[in-house]
Amino acid sequence: MNIGEWYSYTGTPETSTFSHESGIDVMVVSQNQINNTSLVRIRPWGLKLSGSTYNLNNQTLTVKADNSTKTSKTSYDFRQATIDDKFYLTDNYPFKRASGSGSGSLVDGAYLVDGAYVYDFTIKHEDDGTKTIPIYALIPFHNSASGRDWVVDIDLELPAIARANTVVISKTYIDDPINIAINKTDDSFTTTLIYNAVNTDGTVTTEEIANKTANKNISYTISTEKLTTILSKNKTSTSVLGILYAYTYSGNTQIGQKSYDLTLNIEETPPIVSATVVDTNATTIALTGDGSKIIKYISKPKVTITAQAQQQADISSYSTVWGNSSSTAQETTFNSGIDSNIVTVSAKDSRNWVGEEEYDLNALGKYIEYIKPNFSKFTLSRPETTSNTINADLTGVWFNSSFGATSNTLEFKYRYKEKGGEYGDYQTITLTTNENNFSFNGSLGSSFNYQKQYDFEFILTDKLMSVITTFNLEKGESIIRVAETYVRILGDIKIKGNININDELLDDFIIEQNKNSNGNYIKYKKGFLLQFGTVVAPADQTYADLNFPTAFSNSDILDIRIQAGIRYIGGAGYGGSAQLTTLTTPQIQTNSSGFIYNVKTDGTAPNFQRHLEWLAIGNWK
Repeated sequence: MNIGEWYSYTGTPETSTFSHESGIDVMVVSQNQINNTSLVRIRPWGLKLSGSTYNLNNQTLTVKADNSTKTSKTSYDFRQATIDDKFYLTDNYPFKRASGSGSGSLVDGAYLVDGAYVYDFTIKHEDDGTKTIPIYALIPFHNSASGRDWVVDIDLELPAIARANTVVISKTYIDDPINIAINKTDDSFTTTLIYNAVNTDGTVTTEEIANKTANKNISYTISTEKLTTILSKNKTSTSVLGILYAYTYSGNTQIGQKSYDLTLNIEETPPIVSATVVDTNATTIALTGDGSKIIKYISKPKVTITAQAQQQADISSYSTVWGNSSSTAQETTFNSGIDSNIVTVSAKDSRNWVGEEEYDLNALGKYIEYIKPNFSKFTLSRPETTSNTINADLTGVWFNSSFGATSNTLEFKYRYKEKGGEYGDYQTITLTTNENNFSFNGSLGSSFNYQKQYDFEFILTDKLMSVITTFNLEKGESIIRVAETYVRILGDIKIKGNININDELLDDFIIEQNKNSNGNYIKYKKGFLLQFGTVVAPADQTYADLNFPTAFSNSDILDIRIQAGIRYIGGAGYGGSAQLTTLTTPQIQTNSSGFIYNVKTDGTAPNFQRHLEWLAIGNWK
């Protein structure tokens, strides 16, 4: 409520009535800040609602505020009241003091103010300047007719009296100056300021900022000793909860106090992080001559992290990230396989602040971009299927440079054995090198019997590692050999008519020989037709349509043979074993124009293609 304004409160009748109302007006007239008191004024009133005309003399009116009670004798005569107009206790009817008089003077605890009697109470506030008081008033309008007594019974909160100076605090970091503006309620007042830091361990760290200062503006920095204590007791917090107490004095008498929640942030200061990186692989250290150098893939580096927490925090965790490898230990030795020149170390403190440092070993001259020796192409083949010569055609990459103390070298050797036999001695092949590339295209010899199957093992070796590649080379016999006067076919094939195939000369001669996209064909004078070709075979169950290069006569097909094989088709480095595809018994459906086959092959090594050689024998007329 506002000081100097009337506020009206309607009472409650002792029993219901429609003829009149009654209540009180209340005003806080003034407040005394020094004495911490308020002057509360109460003015009783009545109101006529209908034409009832009753009256009564010498009734007791009671007014009570807080713990003080005042009474007066009253009389009334509603016949002189105006409907719906308030009337107040005066020296005249309709609402009259029955005894006493006086203009503005105290008469039986009442003052005549502005023509109406009021009752004044001096109320003492609480120490903090607040006050809520009970107010009670009994206004007697009872008679034997329809008049009723009215009672007002309320609790009234008075305006608070400013007992203490107030302060305004500028937010800041805990180790920066705290700026405090003091709003004085009286220029003669002084202020004592005390800061309490409420620590996470339950303790309180107290420091006096000012003692009965007359200043209105204070800039204060927490002492180093107190700051160290506060930070060490709040190791997991990024701010410190606290209370600023402001005590107001008039002379040596404390007249009030206020408290303010004061949260001071701790400025984010991540840990200071560094690391040492050293190789622990004796082999690579010998090649580089420097334990701080790391060879890609091969070195076994040890990373040791040093971290210093700030703002009295503790280090809670560590992290090292190196390419695809990582660790959460302060000291870590990584196994071979490091494939990046960037190593990142970090440490987290108890406030979850992270300090990080990245090292580019390449920029520091501590990283050697080693290249693993590897084949990008490798072909092993006979010049023709019945040749005793085996050729190798290969290319690859290697690290053709110095490690520091030692230069890298490259050696290539092979050995072979007949299928089911024992390996012979290794033989060395001289490779052609150009920067980080190597190659070889030449013969391994001409003493390999094309009718035998061989297993080869090739070893490519540099200073750090070896790559072993194996090949299985099948017999060199082809499925068919065709000449002008004969046809040689593997296995036994019996044909209708007077033609024998099995090392027997044909009593016929070729009249037409040609090929197209479907394959090759040979026609003999007497009607014999020989057709053959090659198709790519996937490594799964396959149904496929195949057209003959030329049509047979009346589906007169004597036999169809299919043989599986493999051949190198190039690609990335190869280090597996190539194995000849085996063949399940094909299911074949034929007609004069072609056939449908259903065949399944085994898998082979990468970069080799499966293929099927087919032969069809019949008549063209």
